[in-house]
Amino acid sequence: MSLNELSPKDTAKFFIAQLFGDEVTQGKIVQISNDTQGDRLWEKYLNGLFHQRFYSAYAILREAFSGGAPNRLA
Repeated sequence: MSLNELSPKDTAKFFIAQLFGDEVTQGKIVQISNDTQGDRLWEKYLNGLFHQRFYSAYAILREAFSGGAPNRLA
């Protein structure tokens, strides 16, 4: 299955789960993936470590979707 076949929320959930691993709960991963649809994550999650990972996920998604990320991680 390719990333293009996943919904934006599922794509975000996959990358957030990969980048954060066991550091956040499954519920928090779902919450963050839902928040990617319209919120500015750096304003909502003030932990600087989160910011680095949000930008990493965004960069991966931009590359995977040829410059047009399906959701708004940053």
